[in-house]
Amino acid sequence: MADKVRTCVHNEKSDILFDTSFINDEWSREQVVTLGAMGRAMQATRYLALVGVLAALAGAMVAFASGVVEAGKAAQTLVTGGAPLMSLVQLMDKLLVASGLLVFAFALYELFVGALQLPKWLVIDDLDGLKGKLAGVLVLAMVVSFYERLPGHADPLATLYEGGGVALVTAALVLYLRLGR
Repeated sequence: MADKVRTCVHNEKSDILFDTSFINDEWSREQVVTLGAMGRAMQATRYLALVGVLAALAGAMVAFASGVVEAGKAAQTLVTGGAPLMSLVQLMDKLLVASGLLVFAFALYELFVGALQLPKWLVIDDLDGLKGKLAGVLVLAMVVSFYERLPGHADPLATLYEGGGVALVTAALVLYLRLGR
C-alpha cells in the first residue's frame, strides 16, 4: 500500500465518479459502482475518521508544547547547576506520547482517507500495523513513567510490584502482537 493510487470509475447512469482506491482483490470495480446510494453512503463514512485524526493532531500539538516547556525546565536546571536527569526523562515521556499521537493521526488518515507521502517505516497498511506501532510507544511510555517514579519509592517491595506490573503488561503486549497475527 506504500504506492497507493487513486483511481475513479465513471458511472454512466448517474454521471458520478467513484473513488475506487479502497477496493481490495475480492471486489471488482463494477461491483462498487453498482452499490448505489448505500454504497456511496458507506464509502463517504470513512471520512468520519477525520474527527479522530484532528483530535490526535490536537493532542500531539499539546504534548509537543508540553515537551518544549519540559525542555526549558531541563535547561534551567542545568544552568542553575542542578542535575537535569529527571527533567530529561519527563521530556522524553512527553515527546513519546506526542510522537505516538502523531503516528496514530497519520495511520488513521492513511487507513481511512487516503495516501500520504510518508517515510516507508511510518506507512501503516492495516490495523495490526497500527496496534504494533502504538504498543511500542506504550511500552516505552510505561518504562519512562516507572523510571520517573523510582526516586519517590521508599518501599522496595512496592517498587518491585510496580516494576513487575510494567513487565507483565509489556510481556502481554508482546505476546498479543506476536500471537495475535
